[in-house]
Amino acid sequence: MPRTRSSVVIGLVLVAVAIPATADPIDPLNPLIAQAESFLHREESGGVTLDPRHFFSLPEHLRLTVVPQLAAFCDLDRANPNQSRWVDIVDRADFLVRLGPSARAFDASDGMMAFALLRAFEITGNTTYRDAAQAIVDGYLVAPVRDDPNRMLMAGLALAEENRLTNDPVARTRLTDILLLVARSQHADGSFDHVCLGARDVQYTAWIAMELDLIARLVEGTDASRIRDRAQAFLSQRVGPDGTIAYQDTLPSGPVLYYFSRPLCPSDYDTRGWVNELAYHALWLDRARDSRSNVMLRRLSDLVSQGAWPDKWAYFPNASDPSYVWSTAPRSVVRTSLVLWVLASIQIERATRGPVSDPAPSAAATAASTSDPRGGSEPSEPTIAWAPNPAHGAAWVLLRLPQLSSVRLDVIDASGRLVRALVAGSVPAGSRAIRWDGRDARGSAAAAGVYFVRMEIDGRARTARLAWIPAGR
Repeated sequence: MPRTRSSVVIGLVLVAVAIPATADPIDPLNPLIAQAESFLHREESGGVTLDPRHFFSLPEHLRLTVVPQLAAFCDLDRANPNQSRWVDIVDRADFLVRLGPSARAFDASDGMMAFALLRAFEITGNTTYRDAAQAIVDGYLVAPVRDDPNRMLMAGLALAEENRLTNDPVARTRLTDILLLVARSQHADGSFDHVCLGARDVQYTAWIAMELDLIARLVEGTDASRIRDRAQAFLSQRVGPDGTIAYQDTLPSGPVLYYFSRPLCPSDYDTRGWVNELAYHALWLDRARDSRSNVMLRRLSDLVSQGAWPDKWAYFPNASDPSYVWSTAPRSVVRTSLVLWVLASIQIERATRGPVSDPAPSAAATAASTSDPRGGSEPSEPTIAWAPNPAHGAAWVLLRLPQLSSVRLDVIDASGRLVRALVAGSVPAGSRAIRWDGRDARGSAAAAGVYFVRMEIDGRARTARLAWIPAGR
């Protein structure tokens, strides 16, 4: 397909909308993202970046490299769209589609690829991505998913995205079934086992917490947030103020409690010290507005080399260990791909904080959605964004002004025709949410499609796009 941007409407699934992201010059997040993108571009061949090490299977290789790269670039493009990221998305999605069945493991882990392809479809409108993802999702819709919690949640990601895009009740039912099984495998302290029963594992729990967090963002009203919060309560006890991770505790009576699997499961690899774990912790800590998030990001800053991360920061195996080859790369494509996806998830979560559904958001939520995630007062420039996006039935324009301003706020369609005037006059400084009920100036319901809010302020214009689905569709 051509490598240019266009607004594409396919059925009820619409092009994703770019939401302005906040930037903090001392925040480690954006520099880390830029470095990782640069590394992946330098190492790119044929539009993708693969790890030079030998994998046991192609699907596993893709799941640890190209798939998280695709998911990351989709989130980065939503937060800050540009032509380079558009090409990054198309190159990787095209690569996966060309591989066809050989890219699949034909189990629950394929859900991660389906999720990324659905995101790519939403941004580009390319139905071949949708078709490739649908071939995977259809299998999950037909029969219940049974696997370990991590892999089941990969399928859950695909089902959650399918439900978000199509409102398919079967997808939601299958997702609910998965979350029920995951909840049953969670220990009372919030942790999850890795490989062997009873082997409570910090790194594995942090990875599962990320999957649950992404699902909770996609679909409201499920158990994902409750299971995630329990996992994060466990993780919070393992992460110190300086970012150190406690993988074991010694009880006063003498016994040692282990929070990595190998002491109880000798056949497992050592799950301690993998660099992507630092990113998982940064994600849930950032969502909680916990200062330890930036501690984790600074640890990642200390470890990055030429834009890439090593496999591990500590707990290296000896040369005879089967995991040795996967543990010792100083600049690992696998780790960098996974870390970039997590960092992109942090960025898009920061950019979209705030109301996610009707009724009107609270003043605090509105301010949070467009403020700097580490605090601060009014913005130096006016900002606008839609929430939720895509919207179904009603949408809110989130408006922030640094000072009293003369504002005109209009909803226009993709051809530039005025649909509805929302504001015309003086608006005081601060944050506010302005509702659009999906109707034009005559009270007629707007058709499904892409719409824009255009803000004219003091002679300058800004716009933000909305993917609109009318109520009842």
